[in-house]
Amino acid sequence: MENEKELADIIRAIKEDEDLSDLLLSVLDLDKEQRILALQKLAREIERDGAPIYLIEAILSLQNHSLAKSVQEVLTN
Repeated sequence: MENEKELADIIRAIKEDEDLSDLLLSVLDLDKEQRILALQKLAREIERDGAPIYLIEAILSLQNHSLAKSVQEVLTN
């Protein structure tokens, strides 16, 4: 139940920004190590741009492989 709520919150945060959604789809296709580095860099960049903390946390949570795959599936459908 906790994971479902977390997943819904992440997807809602990401879908609010279409450019971010497209960028994340390309990042989520990377292998695990590259994905983690790209997500960390993206989080730093949007934090610098003044993004809300919930969005930064949502992006960083995608370092979890199974969560990342779930989000990727939802965003592509």
